[in-house]
Amino acid sequence: MTARDRLARLDEWLAPGRETLVMGVVNVTPDSFSDPGRWLSPAAAVAHSLELVRQGAAVIDVGGESTRPGSVPVAAAEQLARIIPVIEALAAQDVIVSVDTMDAAVAVAAVAAGAVIVNDVSGGLADPGMLPAVAGCQAAYIASHWLGWLGPDGSPTLYQDVVAEVRQALADRIEACRAAGVAPGRLILDPGIGFSKSAADNWRLVAGAARLHDLGQPVLWGVSRKRFTGPDQTVAQRDAAAVALSVWLAGQGAWGVRVHQVAEHRTALAVGHQLATHAAGCPDSPTGRPDSPTGRPDSAPTRAMAPASFPSPPGASRAAAAGGADGAGGGDRLDGEARGEWGEGAALSGGWPQGSDCRIELRGLKAWGRHGVLAQEKVEAQPFQVDLTAWPPVAPRPDDLAATVDYGRLAGEAVAVVEGPSCDLIETVADRIARRSLDLGGLADVAVTVHKPAAPLPQAFQDVAVTVRRRAGGRRRRAVCSLGSNLDDRLGWLQFGLTGLATTEGLELLAVSGVYQSAPVGLSGQDDYLNVIALVVTDWPAGAMLERGLELERLAGRRRPPVWPMPPGESDWRPQDHPARRLDIDLISWGPVAPASGPAAAREVLTEAIWEAPAEERIDSLRLRLPHPRAAQRAFVLRPWLEVEPQARLDGRPLADWLARIEGQPIHRRDDLSLLVPESNAPASPARRDDPTAGDRTRLDFSAGGGTRLEPSPDGWTAGLRPGTG
Repeated sequence: MTARDRLARLDEWLAPGRETLVMGVVNVTPDSFSDPGRWLSPAAAVAHSLELVRQGAAVIDVGGESTRPGSVPVAAAEQLARIIPVIEALAAQDVIVSVDTMDAAVAVAAVAAGAVIVNDVSGGLADPGMLPAVAGCQAAYIASHWLGWLGPDGSPTLYQDVVAEVRQALADRIEACRAAGVAPGRLILDPGIGFSKSAADNWRLVAGAARLHDLGQPVLWGVSRKRFTGPDQTVAQRDAAAVALSVWLAGQGAWGVRVHQVAEHRTALAVGHQLATHAAGCPDSPTGRPDSPTGRPDSAPTRAMAPASFPSPPGASRAAAAGGADGAGGGDRLDGEARGEWGEGAALSGGWPQGSDCRIELRGLKAWGRHGVLAQEKVEAQPFQVDLTAWPPVAPRPDDLAATVDYGRLAGEAVAVVEGPSCDLIETVADRIARRSLDLGGLADVAVTVHKPAAPLPQAFQDVAVTVRRRAGGRRRRAVCSLGSNLDDRLGWLQFGLTGLATTEGLELLAVSGVYQSAPVGLSGQDDYLNVIALVVTDWPAGAMLERGLELERLAGRRRPPVWPMPPGESDWRPQDHPARRLDIDLISWGPVAPASGPAAAREVLTEAIWEAPAEERIDSLRLRLPHPRAAQRAFVLRPWLEVEPQARLDGRPLADWLARIEGQPIHRRDDLSLLVPESNAPASPARRDDPTAGDRTRLDFSAGGGTRLEPSPDGWTAGLRPGTG
């Protein structure tokens, strides 16, 4: 299971109407309040984590720094030494992992190692670089209520109305996260039980849980073994109280509970879920009455039941709201011209694609989502309907599910997209469903219609719908990306950029060079750059790739000059426009690759095709010129590129020929530095295969005595992930 697969599973769990899940706590620390030092070794932590998963934990929360009152902050390098081996091992076992940290640099490295959630007890207030880092990595984010570092006594704060004040503080965190670019559909709140709160305030917060759940985001509660549940008891004796509170919170609509003893909580929650499910169907039960607020999938009292049908929006017929054929784009119609957000559309005549004699159809698939350009649409779930038509290459002959495409999986992918991260456009929703359907493999063609029957229009209407059609193969492109940094923590910012690329949906990271050091070209008074080349395969157009690189640069604090880029034919290189920067991402080369039949099909074959005969496409527009017009003059591009793609050509010439022409650009490989390639899934280059000792490009070594893996800076490794102007 890839990181994308684990994120897709998490997106399903984040949708409204789901059963309260259990997050298991694994403290890889010597001084946690619950189990100090017990899981400090990677082997013990991994074994305990897998046992918690066996008991029913949906997520494992791994932390390398204690946040108990009076605890001493732990340096980022030490946190990473504790948690990276654990996260890598759990991700390899397809475990959904959350990293418990307040440090942006730790969060980036943990996501690269396989974590898909960042659990920050400070809500982004301890490290100003945290929110941009999470946005760049596209991870889920848990933002807690936090008022600062705790003293030995827990530093309780006096509140006039603790529920109202915590609710407002969390609402402020929601706005800060959205402003930073954190995906609203992957934002989780935590009231911060036990942090700067008295015992009475903690009880008031739990009792007022419903007021926090109506903020419109999933809420995670961490009441396990907290002192207020049993001030005169040992931590283990407090488990019974925590189980009781978890059942109460689940009944109030909690998304999840963070616990130390999973089995007991999972059993109790399952019982509560069964009671809620059966009560919802009982007319005499408050939760079963038609006027009960639990008729809404995102209501606070229970998450046990999802809606069976959608209410008709004002001004719409019941048939249109149900996706009937009288709605625009509804029924079996597949006509007209459609354009997806990321590419050209195709005429949808409803005919059979060449070479296909079978058609699979799903009609009227219902799900709730938060898609639209209005702020309210990002908060309140609304109904969507999906119609999907898929064409396998040929009709399946054997009576065997393995010989065709499981329409249950198609339905699951569609619902996961609708219930997943918020999109502004329903074109994007349809496009994502189509692409994820093709990623399942075994399809030649897919057409997706997304209906939005409750669209906020003042006019009377029956339906709003968009249809997107996508074909397998033929559109995948090979991209060569150059990443550089010469400001603050250079290695940390390269890790941020690499992780941001690797976690982007629709991009597949195939190879990463070693880290190279070079002086700025044509500039003086700046520090040397650290550079890497990343080889990517994507079905995005080149313009979208460019925008993703610019977005990551902006998150790193860089602002391109207003005149950038210059019109074609004019010089766009001026020294004053090239100050030192934390992150520079350039798209160097672009070209087709042989199509693959599915996400996991023939990775080695695909990669060999890139290495042996890479092709180039030329783009010359106001916004983008490819190949990069100055790539042939830059040793810091050619040298690492040659490492991962020895057979590549630039403007028809081998890279080695261009490199031999360059003088006065000293560059050397930093074998003492390396980057963690997300999932450790980048295949070795031919040079790496022939020489296993040719430098480590797949993981960072944070073990004691393992060499210099983090560059020192005045404030440690985290200093480079603080926002600025770059």
